[in-house]
Amino acid sequence: MISQFFVLSQRGDNIVFRDYRGDIQKGSAEIFFRKVKFWKEDGKEEAPPVFSLDGVNYIHVKVVGLLFVATTRNNLPPSLVLELLQRVARVIKDYLGVLNEESLRKNFVLVYELLDEVIGYILTSEVDGTIQMKSYLSGNPEIRVAFNDDLTIGRGGSGSSGSGSVILDYCNFHESVHLDSFDVDRTLSLVPPDGEFPVMNYRITQEFKPPFRINTLIEESGNYKVDHIYPLN
Repeated sequence: MISQFFVLSQRGDNIVFRDYRGDIQKGSAEIFFRKVKFWKEDGKEEAPPVFSLDGVNYIHVKVVGLLFVATTRNNLPPSLVLELLQRVARVIKDYLGVLNEESLRKNFVLVYELLDEVIGYILTSEVDGTIQMKSYLSGNPEIRVAFNDDLTIGRGGSGSSGSGSVILDYCNFHESVHLDSFDVDRTLSLVPPDGEFPVMNYRITQEFKPPFRINTLIEESGNYKVDHIYPLN
């Protein structure tokens, strides 16, 4: 829904910042604050709660001198985002007891946990996975399993560490798996035992981007008809 969420002080200091979609340039908080501070459009001395600049929609509310801001490139209902910002401010105040710059800085870990609970990510940042295998081949032939070349074991392990690489924090293999060429070309060889068995157990705790996104689009095509479109990106 929203691309970014941040909280600014009266001086424009960035107290809290979360980038959820990565589709808006860096420095959006500074751009927003300069625009709001020197707002002189339409004969008004104060910026409206919703305005657009260079293709980015800025939606904000002011609570006890703090600016709660959301950015998006999508055409969202402004009232929905304004209500979200008000509720986020209310939840943070309920947990901290008092809402001001000092309390946000002292309790920033709790604030980020609350943001993850309220807004959050679609995918969890921790994965405990298992590759299960059940062979129906007769004669117990040798099976080879190939992984991507950019698979890396451990933060400092061997393998490619590019932007699209997969980093496993931990993994272990079934006793029937041979790892002779795993470090070279990321392939496993094994003679499967009878029945179903786990070839590999692994854990991923790094933050990662989801492999795809689903954006919803709702259009009223009649008095009693609404079209829902779900493009997959």
